[in-house]
Amino acid sequence: MSHDKNILLHLEGDVTGMETSNLTKQQHFKRLIELFDTANTGIWEMNSNYNVSFYNNNFYTAFDLPQSNSTLNDWVAIVHPDDQSLFEKRLVQHNEK
Repeated sequence: MSHDKNILLHLEGDVTGMETSNLTKQQHFKRLIELFDTANTGIWEMNSNYNVSFYNNNFYTAFDLPQSNSTLNDWVAIVHPDDQSLFEKRLVQHNEK
């Protein structure tokens, strides 16, 4: 009489620490930006002087914006004229939070 048994073995664990423990913060940042570039998502930051920094320039090549030393005025210039005042109003509201 044969006793064949099918065994399913499921092992689970968080290997993130093992995989990334040797990566520096700069390497993590580079990997994150590569993910956003692949997803075609724009990431940017604006400081209190209204200067804009792009973290993944590939996305922003579609816009007629300077890739370095970009300002809020550069952004407002590409917003449709009918939408510029609303854009600026919402920006002020956001900055007041």
